[in-house]
Amino acid sequence: EHFRFVLTEAFDGRHFEFALFLENDLKVAPDFLYYFRSSAWLLEEDPSLFCVSAWNDNGIAEAVSDEKRLFRTDYFPGLGWMIRADTWRQIRGKWPRFPSTGWDHWLRHGSGLGRRECIVPEVSRTHHMDVGAGATVHKGSKAAKRLQAMPLSKLPPGGLGDLSYLLQDRYDRDLQARVRSARRARIQDLGNLVGGGEYVIPYSREEYRRLFEPLQLSPAQPRAAHRGVIIA
Repeated sequence: EHFRFVLTEAFDGRHFEFALFLENDLKVAPDFLYYFRSSAWLLEEDPSLFCVSAWNDNGIAEAVSDEKRLFRTDYFPGLGWMIRADTWRQIRGKWPRFPSTGWDHWLRHGSGLGRRECIVPEVSRTHHMDVGAGATVHKGSKAAKRLQAMPLSKLPPGGLGDLSYLLQDRYDRDLQARVRSARRARIQDLGNLVGGGEYVIPYSREEYRRLFEPLQLSPAQPRAAHRGVIIA
């Protein structure tokens, strides 16, 4: 109910056009506010987007490097996120009072937002500070260790450049070109791939468990994907 209250206050009470939500156990990057300010126009321009998030579910240290790169995903990440008032108007009448699986799960699967996507950074702009008492992640658990391995971007404000490559038509066109030019590989080839090139590895959902560990992906389920494509 606390998120419903805050959303209602921000958009219905104070009539803000945008609202940014940050949990109290998150540390933020130097360009955190600049990141959201610079990407806000994308939510106005592109109706296929509904949020900007500060978090990359696959953003473990060994797997990320480009602090300037942002991408699109159809999996809502949370952990520092921004939406526009028009998105709240679309979902406020459906928002459950007591969602049994959590508000974030409902937002992904029950909100009716469909295939609308979020903008996320390669290197996260938030980092978990607290995994102690009262937290949903327990200290010493695999999840806690993974969260602690997530680096926080050190990029100063002003470094993102032109973000028009994230608009749907251009993004899909560029991604299709990358997929076509990449070399095709099989899951069983993962241990033998040579660095410096791009590979496409087709997989089924049932095969995902064979991918997440060697590629350092989110272990629970495929996340940070765009139309089934995960860039790692």
